[in-house]
Amino acid sequence: MKNKAAAVLLISSGMLLSGCDYFKNKKDKTEEVATAWSCTSPENITSLQKQLNEQYVKQVDRDLRESHYYEADQQLLRTINQNLKFNVTEIRTVTTEAKDATKLSCEAQLVINLPKGLQQRATNAFAEHNKDCEECEDNQTLQDYLEAGGASVHMSENKLSGPLKYELTKTDKDGYRLHMDSQNEVLNGLSFMVMKAVQFASYAKENKTIRDSEKENDAEHNKQQALAQAAMNIRQKELSVEKASQVEFLNETWESLSVDIRQALKQEQKEWFEKRDVECKVISQRDVYDLRDHEKETYQKQADYWTADMRKQNQAMQYDKCFIEKTIERREELLN
Repeated sequence: MKNKAAAVLLISSGMLLSGCDYFKNKKDKTEEVATAWSCTSPENITSLQKQLNEQYVKQVDRDLRESHYYEADQQLLRTINQNLKFNVTEIRTVTTEAKDATKLSCEAQLVINLPKGLQQRATNAFAEHNKDCEECEDNQTLQDYLEAGGASVHMSENKLSGPLKYELTKTDKDGYRLHMDSQNEVLNGLSFMVMKAVQFASYAKENKTIRDSEKENDAEHNKQQALAQAAMNIRQKELSVEKASQVEFLNETWESLSVDIRQALKQEQKEWFEKRDVECKVISQRDVYDLRDHEKETYQKQADYWTADMRKQNQAMQYDKCFIEKTIERREELLN
């Protein structure tokens, strides 16, 4: 009887222990599911950081292909991508009564630790790319660009940070899916920074080519401008000599007339002087670009290289030319 009682006791004890293990395992499994169904689950955070990295890689690849005009340093790109660190912090569950919900809305702060030197290189590249850019804002920095327009992205101390939103959605078979927004300002900013950094050398090369070309163009322009000035000075000297000669000829012709004729023509001569000066002033103001090619003097064909002073000089020369022509006409009238 004693042995039978002992056996029953042992069986009961075994069932009790087995039952404890059963309920313990069931409880652990329930806790595991409950922990996974959380914005702060380590497993979810790890999966989220992986998604962020994959989304960034796709985006920077797309951005570089769209800006293929500039060559990218692929080795530097690989180095940067290997050393980026995505951290999700300050997590907050937006959904109330999350336990009974089928979708969890989560908000957090995304902090991306940048490789050493990336922030400075991207800043320098941005400045290099914006040199002599007519459409760019004056003195705008990379940080100004990233944080412009009320953007919530912030860059400082080799870190890029900003808000992040993601969701957990339950599926029909007690599973769940992790989803985040396809567009994220922080990832957009990171892709922009990296693109600038890996294209820095290409920007510098392009700007050097432009500067060298500008130097050549300036040298050629200065050469042609000097030629234009020389041609103008020669023609001005000719006009000055001719003007003095025609004035002298007119005076001689006037003096050759009899006293009675000079007295009769005195008022007419005075009016002619006034008319000549006014008409020549008007004619001299005609823009050289209003002249047809056959109307231009040789020196005027270099007008593209004139300075403001040279244009004034041309105006004075055209006055002298008109003065000479009208003086010759008047002298012939007096002779006849």
